[in-house]
Amino acid sequence: MPTKPVKRALFGNAAFQMVAGSELVILEAAEYLISQGWEVYLTAWYFGEPMLSHALTSGLRIIERPDQARPFEYDLVWLQNRLEAVLDYSPSEKEVRSSFFVFAHLDKTWSYAQPGVVAEPLLGQMFIVPSELGVERVVKRGLPAKDVSIYRNPAPAGFEDEEPVPAEQLRRLLIVSNHAPSELVVAQSLLQAAGIEVIHLGVAGDRRHQRVTPEDIISADAVVSIGKTIPYALRARRPVYVYDHFGGPGWLLDDNFATVKARNFSGLCCERRLEAAEIAEELVNGYAKAARQAARREVDPAFCLEKVFAQIFERMKRARTVNQHRKRMASKAVALLAERELAQTAGEFFNWAHHLNSRQ
Repeated sequence: MPTKPVKRALFGNAAFQMVAGSELVILEAAEYLISQGWEVYLTAWYFGEPMLSHALTSGLRIIERPDQARPFEYDLVWLQNRLEAVLDYSPSEKEVRSSFFVFAHLDKTWSYAQPGVVAEPLLGQMFIVPSELGVERVVKRGLPAKDVSIYRNPAPAGFEDEEPVPAEQLRRLLIVSNHAPSELVVAQSLLQAAGIEVIHLGVAGDRRHQRVTPEDIISADAVVSIGKTIPYALRARRPVYVYDHFGGPGWLLDDNFATVKARNFSGLCCERRLEAAEIAEELVNGYAKAARQAARREVDPAFCLEKVFAQIFERMKRARTVNQHRKRMASKAVALLAERELAQTAGEFFNWAHHLNSRQ
């Protein structure tokens, strides 16, 4: 009986170096596919530590430059940061029958994270953004609303805690931030002086350049963070205090959950700034209520990585064939060439800038 062909995926990001949002989105998605038997490849203009080692350890295969990657050799192509224009679309012996292109737009301000002009609308069949406001943003830039989905940074299954038992009072707090504001840093000291164990993961924290693990989340009574970290805590049903460099609403509760979620748990829902003593007081006094609500809150499938990929696999059944892709691209050949030249130049400068910074 003939063996079933191994599915192959290609991921692309401008850089793959920092333990940060877009890199972790790719790494976790890639790790899930590898666990399902896929071969996964990764390309970027610049690779660096520690994320390169994380990728290699997890089994990803590296393509050192985006212009060396052949997307039509992959069943799934997931691109971030405007790489689509420089990929190699020429025929090859390893081509698959159909390729499904996903474009992720996870940053609202960085120009590299905005929708492409020519290649992306031609190739894309799924466009993902982190919040409702993201949908509005990319549709205004010309992407079809029917193909835009919200990707709420779903957490891997390892973060699941099926029977959480809240502590009676806050004893162990986890802060996850690469840009903790001064008032949060001072609040950490105040809490430690009161006998509460506080661990800070992040650039200026107790543990730097490390991934957040299920053990980190599950062993904590509560988590202080924004954005990408919040679904880890939601899946573990740990209470979350949403606060960072944008300020934030504080404890995530039933009555503010929808509002805070709509802004991707960024803290931008209210831009409330507090003094260090106020943060420490809220963390201690509001813990019990937040913990009770978190423990009984059902985990939304949108925060579960394997359930989100089940939906992606379903959409992949309608992937365009490679021949269909080529016909669409042929209709815009001149514009594609112009976009490629611009993207190639931008990528070369991006690569050069990163190498320059790495030597300083």
